[in-house]
Amino acid sequence: MNYFLEARWAHLQGRHNIKFTDVRLSSEYIISGDCTGARAYIPPFGVAAYTTVDVDKSDEVDEHMLFANEPGGLNIHRAGDNVLFADGHVACFRAFDVSAMTYDVNEMKAWGDVAAVQP
Repeated sequence: MNYFLEARWAHLQGRHNIKFTDVRLSSEYIISGDCTGARAYIPPFGVAAYTTVDVDKSDEVDEHMLFANEPGGLNIHRAGDNVLFADGHVACFRAFDVSAMTYDVNEMKAWGDVAAVQP
């Protein structure tokens, strides 16, 4: 399994899922993509400390889609990483583009910038 399912936003909100009606930025909100972070794989392909493969990858704790220009990122395809968005379209990117993709359902944010909503 070399795709992840985006779970960071829901996890930080204390939820186990996201309804499509929650997503205001459907053409930018990342649902899934190439799992290119070395920490998601056991050696020799990655650096994960566990001894079994996580075939149900989700990115609530670790960022799984790292681009080749980022530390720990693996190059799966020469053209870049495939990204599946909430509106159903797929696009290929060489680097994270905060103007074209987001890990937050309401705002354009990178993985590390997503935080829990304050009450």
